[in-house]
Amino acid sequence: MAKHISKSVIEDIAYEIKRVGLITKAYEDETVSEEMSLNFGSIDDFNLSATRTLEWLTANIADILAEHDPTFDYDRFNKQASFNIEI
Repeated sequence: MAKHISKSVIEDIAYEIKRVGLITKAYEDETVSEEMSLNFGSIDDFNLSATRTLEWLTANIADILAEHDPTFDYDRFNKQASFNIEI
């Protein structure tokens, strides 16, 4: 993985955290707009448990890093960020 993170990468990650946070809050407050739900299919199938939200955020951050750094190791990042116990 790259040792240096540009301002652009930091801004993209901050935006992603904010986006996931806003959608999670709207879901919890039951104020998800029709526009938001279109991005995710049926709102009834929308799962924002703490675990799913963290997995979603981790995957989105990995996508951002992969987009900015062609040498980024997506699998390694996911393994390092994984909080699931492997048996």
